[in-house]
Amino acid sequence: MHYKTIVLELIQEHQELHQKLCSSGTLLPTLESYARMLKSRHQYWKDTLRETEPASHPTQIASAALTLAVGDLQETLSADSLPVEDGWEPSLDEAITYVRRRTPPA
Repeated sequence: MHYKTIVLELIQEHQELHQKLCSSGTLLPTLESYARMLKSRHQYWKDTLRETEPASHPTQIASAALTLAVGDLQETLSADSLPVEDGWEPSLDEAITYVRRRTPPA
């Protein structure tokens, strides 16, 4: 599994974020951080799906878990690439969603 490759492709889909990371010289550390997050979320979803669907084949579980983990990362990247304007403040719902995405499940 090449988590970094998946993350790079997702970051490149967000051109503004990609350009910002490249120009600031933080693309590689950010890529590595998101790859660790993706790997962690993938493992979390595999464990969760194994518990909820014990009869499923391990390959099916791994595939479904990766799909869910990538979805989690896409949400994070979308939130991270929102333009922040002077005087802009997130709504309470946006702030709660942002925090929930970054809080690991219990």
